Amino acid sequence: MAVPDNHERTAVQEVNDFLSMLREYGLRLEDLVKNSPRSWQDRERAKRIASFLSSDPQSMVHIKEQQGLPSAAGQFTDAGDKKVMEHHFPYITGLALITSGRFPVLAGLLSTWTGGDK
Repeated sequence: MAVPDNHERTAVQEVNDFLSMLREYGLRLEDLVKNSPRSWQDRERAKRIASFLSSDPQSMVHIKEQQGLPSAAGQFTDAGDKKVMEHHFPYITGLALITSGRFPVLAGLLSTWTGGDK
């Protein structure tokens, strides 16, 4: 059996840290899968919303403590954004955690994930 290199160890540790952080937010990986958007348009909306939330520390604290949408989410007035936030909130929370800067390996995977359904 090959010994994992430093990048592999970092990636494994990052995934474990992410799973631990999800638990702090009352979520499991299964929740993210179950609540993931089906269309690429909704996935792109979710990524945009998550990026906004992850850049606002108060929103992330609210999500962790209240396990619900923060008041800052009210800035999204588009009906499509509101629908995505309501239906896919656990998924968006997971994306926001990944894009918060604590998980560069996972965030790198998200940055390559764009465009239509395949």
